[in-house]
Amino acid sequence: MKKLSVLTMAALLLFAACKKNDDPEQSADCAEVLCLSVGHILAVRLVDEQGKNLVYGPDASIPKESISLYYGDKPLLWRSSADSATSSAFIGAYLEATYAQSSVRTPGNDFTLDLTLKISTASGIKTYLLHILNHRNCCGAMVTGIQINKEGVVYKANNTNGFAPIDLPIKI
Repeated sequence: MKKLSVLTMAALLLFAACKKNDDPEQSADCAEVLCLSVGHILAVRLVDEQGKNLVYGPDASIPKESISLYYGDKPLLWRSSADSATSSAFIGAYLEATYAQSSVRTPGNDFTLDLTLKISTASGIKTYLLHILNHRNCCGAMVTGIQINKEGVVYKANNTNGFAPIDLPIKI
């Protein structure tokens, strides 16, 4: 009986947390939203023109240690995906602290965040401005696309579930 009560309470909490608010005046009210996930991740695969992974797998030519990411002058820590031995592997960085420093606080707003990607090569350091497009919701924000050097194509994830690495074609 106790297990049934706990399961019923958990189901009610989840239902309340996911209940859609039809009132546009209160669309920014997140007081009744229960957030079950934390740690918003920027996940990228650095690829060549043919889409081959330049950091992991058989075509790797860039050591992960030579890649750094900055928000202003503050370095962000890169993490490897669990499948770091394969060409589907990616590098990721947690952006939660970076989002907390941004001035956008209203759920439902789209905003951008500029990060600097640096890759050390034998011929010097290659620098790319990553113009990160984000959408803020009640539980934080999610990356919706990336533009390199604020020009041209906006690169997006190849799926629709909200989390997948974004392929960034770069020239070294």
